[in-house]
Amino acid sequence: MMMTLPEMDKIYFSKTKTYFKEVLSSYSNGNFRSATVMLYSIAICDILFKLQELRDVYNDSVAIEILDSVEKTQTSSKSKSSWEKVLIDEVRQKTQLLEIQAYSNLIHLYDDRNLSAHPAMTQDYELISPSQETTIAHIKNILNEILIKPPIFIKSIMEVLLEDLKQNANMYSDDTLTIYLRNKYFSKMTETMKIKVFKAFWKFCFKMSDNPDCMENLMSNRRGLNVLVSENPNLFAKVIREDSSYFTVDNSDDAKFALVALLSSFPCLYLTLDETVKSVMDDYINQEINAFFGAWFKFDSLQQHLEALKKLAKTHSLRIALSTSNYVIRKYKNEGYLKELIDFFINIFGDSYNYDCADHRYETFIRPILNNMSSEQFQLLISLVSKNRQIHGRNAAFSTNTEIASYATKVLPDGFKFSDYENFKFDESIIETKTTAKGKKFDVN
Repeated sequence: MMMTLPEMDKIYFSKTKTYFKEVLSSYSNGNFRSATVMLYSIAICDILFKLQELRDVYNDSVAIEILDSVEKTQTSSKSKSSWEKVLIDEVRQKTQLLEIQAYSNLIHLYDDRNLSAHPAMTQDYELISPSQETTIAHIKNILNEILIKPPIFIKSIMEVLLEDLKQNANMYSDDTLTIYLRNKYFSKMTETMKIKVFKAFWKFCFKMSDNPDCMENLMSNRRGLNVLVSENPNLFAKVIREDSSYFTVDNSDDAKFALVALLSSFPCLYLTLDETVKSVMDDYINQEINAFFGAWFKFDSLQQHLEALKKLAKTHSLRIALSTSNYVIRKYKNEGYLKELIDFFINIFGDSYNYDCADHRYETFIRPILNNMSSEQFQLLISLVSKNRQIHGRNAAFSTNTEIASYATKVLPDGFKFSDYENFKFDESIIETKTTAKGKKFDVN
């Protein structure tokens, strides 16, 4: 009966897995010389397969260089097998496909392969054969150290990944980018490799604000970092905790805001930051209103975050970007607290203190939530508009009131009297149009 090894299922290439079964078959039948010769051939083929994928899929310059060197050796050398040693040495020197132990074991296998494949004999004129123990050791070493490793283990992976993000990130939505990066990169990485990439991303996003190229590509790199962390947030929180001195942030508003965006997606990371870094971030958040709106990671719950926003609204203009408002709305909606947020937005709009403030707060806080408001919330909104001259007296009032009314009529009870709110002026034809539309039916007779 042919033996099996559980790790076989992790072999990256299906061709390699098929070949590997021949090795196990030879070993199970006691053919240790054949198993050794075949195993070495598989190891070499597997390394070539990986270099070819790195070249063809990732356009990896190191892989291209090694394959070119191997091809030149094959055509120029008189020895038919000299290219194998060139391949092994260059892979060891220029990539992470072969770590020190793997390289040492492969060289040992190379020597045993030569003894098994060539007519080397003992003093008694018997062919030399590796022992059963040596053979199974070779099999397990090659399987675990080479065959199951994905081809992403190459030193220039960050260079390839960053260039990919630079060229293509803007073409994808967040969901599509997540699928793309996971399939092409992160699914092929071990935990150790992911940690290395995480540290590299952190450096490029938060510690190189004096580098124009890093700042130009900050958004695409930050999106790549988000996808990576989403694979296992607790793992990366642990990485930060164990090496907190590495995870700092430059004194740059762009870098700090990018870190706020990361922490708002993964609050567990904030808890593991060095206290000095936390202090720097807290000072920045308290000074930058857009950051404060997304800094729920500083609070025990969204309710506490919302209470902090309400308190801040008493003394602050709350002039935030529309993108910030939309981001906060998505968060509160996903967490089941959208109603409370909408109530807050309606009230701060109702407190608008001049025409410009009312215009900005409508665009930022009201328009994005019109499709999510309840009947009671529309009634409160209409009432506040009618009461505040800074809202109903501005030039944009008629058009924005008409927009509010067009949404409100979908949920307000029949017979709702807009006339009770004398300063809420709008195009009343939208009510007549909707009433007529409700009465239309197809003739079924």
